[in-house]
Amino acid sequence: MQVTPESVVLKTLREATWPIHQKLDRHPLLAPLTSPKLDKRLYTNALAALAGPFTAFEHSVHGKANQFEWVTEYQIRSGSLSSDLRQLGSAPFAFTLDNCLLEDEASLLGLLYLLEGSRFGASVIARNLNQALPDDLPKEFFSNPSPPEWPTYWLKQANQLPRSAHDKLLSSATKSFTIFVSHLDLSLKFTT
Repeated sequence: MQVTPESVVLKTLREATWPIHQKLDRHPLLAPLTSPKLDKRLYTNALAALAGPFTAFEHSVHGKANQFEWVTEYQIRSGSLSSDLRQLGSAPFAFTLDNCLLEDEASLLGLLYLLEGSRFGASVIARNLNQALPDDLPKEFFSNPSPPEWPTYWLKQANQLPRSAHDKLLSSATKSFTIFVSHLDLSLKFTT
């Protein structure tokens, strides 16, 4: 198999973020999302914990649309997350994004790696939600798949970065995962 430059960027990102990605997937607030024992309380706690950083990250991305026209292709999902929480009678756990993650295009692509990756995980979660939870619970956030062309589009943008920007891309992706996991850790004290 020939290794293309695109696959090198993606492979490097996956390897660099693997440990923190595993912490995110296995976090006590998110792990129940793929369990047959998922119930309304665990589901609501997971959404409340996800909402703060997810919404802040998406707003940061959207704020860059005037600098990078291709960002307008990204489809915002935080509205679905907020709607699901409201219908469950809950609100996001407190979250503050202290520093700007998005200094340039490379850091933007690093953050988008996390956000877009969450869409792939959402497809697995959506199947479990439909099996484990009653039909009347809102599930729009996890049922909103990525446009099929977006992963290729993201990869095209990442591949156009100069090699000198790859460290910034990796750093931004890792920092985004770290912020998410840290928020989830703090959110444990707010769970019901």
